[in-house]
Amino acid sequence: MARRSARPLRRAADGRILGHVIPQEGEWLWRLADETEWHAPRPVEGNVARFIDQGGREAAILSLLEAIETRYPMADPEDPVDVLDESLTGTDPYAAPAAGPAR
Repeated sequence: MARRSARPLRRAADGRILGHVIPQEGEWLWRLADETEWHAPRPVEGNVARFIDQGGREAAILSLLEAIETRYPMADPEDPVDVLDESLTGTDPYAAPAAGPAR
């Protein structure tokens, strides 16, 4: 079975391709650029989970971004502006409530 072309995710600073996401048989898969194995997205947790299709493109992108942050740490933990937004994981005590905007 032929795979569709993978969509690369690049590091902005130097343009290197760090990973890919690809649709395959009704689900999205991800992998780091230097790996050969494709992975299903990990379950999304926290405030954003109710807005994300757990097997969809956004979940695959979030899993890939987490793997990139682990493999290629770019953030300065002493600089709160430079750290990945923890509100996606629900660990930020200052994150907006999950209820959403009032109507």
